[in-house]
Amino acid sequence: MSTSFKYEARAPSGRIERGALEAPNRNEALARLKRRQLTPYSLKPVTASQMQGSRKLDDAAARDLTRTLAQLLRAGLSFPQALKFASEELPRAAAAPAQAMREAAERGEPASSALEAEEGAPAKLLAGVVRAGETSGKLADALEVAASSFGRAAELKSRLASALIYPAFVITATLATLAAFIFLVVPTLAQAFTGAEERLPASTRALLAFSDWLRTNGALAGGMMIALGTLAASNRATRTTLSRLADRILASPLGLGVAERLDFAAFASLSALSLQAGVPAAAAFETAAIAVRNSHIRAKLASAVAAIRIGERPSQAIERSAQPPKSFQRLMHLGEETGKLGDTLRQASLLLASEAEQRLERLGAVAGPIITLVLGIIVAGVVMSLFLGLLSLSELATL
Repeated sequence: MSTSFKYEARAPSGRIERGALEAPNRNEALARLKRRQLTPYSLKPVTASQMQGSRKLDDAAARDLTRTLAQLLRAGLSFPQALKFASEELPRAAAAPAQAMREAAERGEPASSALEAEEGAPAKLLAGVVRAGETSGKLADALEVAASSFGRAAELKSRLASALIYPAFVITATLATLAAFIFLVVPTLAQAFTGAEERLPASTRALLAFSDWLRTNGALAGGMMIALGTLAASNRATRTTLSRLADRILASPLGLGVAERLDFAAFASLSALSLQAGVPAAAAFETAAIAVRNSHIRAKLASAVAAIRIGERPSQAIERSAQPPKSFQRLMHLGEETGKLGDTLRQASLLLASEAEQRLERLGAVAGPIITLVLGIIVAGVVMSLFLGLLSLSELATL
């Protein structure tokens, strides 16, 4: 059984290199560093959870890694040489997966195998892309496709973050105002309702009860929420379950089809690469499906691949099992009819990426007004409950 080690060593050029490797024991880890002409300063065993945290790959780092590897391969370097350069020269977030793939290659294993056990959609996609490149013999092309996909995903997250700044400010300010209102104003007004609680409207009684409960149990509830959040963040099974739930939501109409179209765009690009290289359809689609980020869509595509292997037409199998966007379906049918499935899938990838951009802009345009409207209704409901209570008291006073 191998152990994971973190190391810090000096390369022959004098540069300090930091990374991680797996070896049966410390002596073997030292021997592997020596074979790579590295002089270690530090070599420490680490747990699996520490390794996963240190190798957490985001879209921006994956974009930089795949773009660099593709450029180096285009320049004539071999894949091991490109991985060596990337592991030594790129920032740590991008260098860690390059180092992992480099070590796998040194052990005689497929480079993609080093990333298959990693958490997170970017690592899964990168593993699938490398495997697709290895299968098709067009690794540089596959990496360029991946760089484009990672770039779109990174831009998507950046634009979403920018678009959510104003709604986040509105939500925070509104919740802070409501909290102050419930903690400070409602208890003061509640004194005016003493002795007349049974005659108050149901909404006013509910508001008063919620205020009392929150004042009594607010600290405990907040602590429990923090504890549950910490547990979810530290437990791998919980993270996996939440990730699958998020994947289902993004693949549903609630996601407006943005993430779905980005996934099918990557799937179409990688399928086109393999098909144009002469890879059989079932193998081409299977390899491309592994690189899909969304686990829900990936499982559906795996079911479609199984049907393709037993003779079903790819367009029918994918349409029946994965329910892809209509533009993808039309172009795939066209590709089968013309005998140019690889070319039409490449066009489908460009079209789906464009559709995702348009839907993202639409989402940004409607998200702010919807959030503002919902918060306004909540605030209006709280205020109206108190006014109804005060109105009922004035009616009692006139009797």
